[in-house]
Amino acid sequence: MAAKKITYIEVGKVGGAHKLSGSFYVHLNDGVLYKKKAITSLMIGKEEQGALPFFVKEWRDTREDEVLVSLEEIATREEARQKQGLKVFVSSACVEIDEEALAPKWVGYAVVEENGFVHGKVSDVKALPGQDLIEFNSGEVKGVLLPIHPDTVPDVDDKLRRITVVLPEGLVDLYRE
Repeated sequence: MAAKKITYIEVGKVGGAHKLSGSFYVHLNDGVLYKKKAITSLMIGKEEQGALPFFVKEWRDTREDEVLVSLEEIATREEARQKQGLKVFVSSACVEIDEEALAPKWVGYAVVEENGFVHGKVSDVKALPGQDLIEFNSGEVKGVLLPIHPDTVPDVDDKLRRITVVLPEGLVDLYRE
């Protein structure tokens, strides 16, 4: 049986060191809701590829958009300072994204498949009771709806204003007139 691939989500960036123990602040991205008890490890790096794994000793709320983190492998203030500004990634099983907080931000983002094919731009984000959806146009096909889930929306790049999608086979064809 093949091992299940773990999907990681960027949740924020390493901020300043706290005291001398090696703990540091993580400034959380907008819309990140996490399950505190579930976070036992994380990855830190410039990008997900090449990020290094660490075991979490403590993850404590300090403000709505910030947490204080202590890691098993980082024991000094200097070691914590070396990580400052790097991205923090956690397993997608440990976080949820608050689409209502992101909805206005995602409108206008490019919708791009992993192979580089550009469909169009996000026209709306629909927060529904059972599943949140992005709506976009693909060429002449209007109003394509895609569930927001780590399997269908594996990456959102705010800097490039781009949402990477994995479309179920035939989805766009369902919307052709």
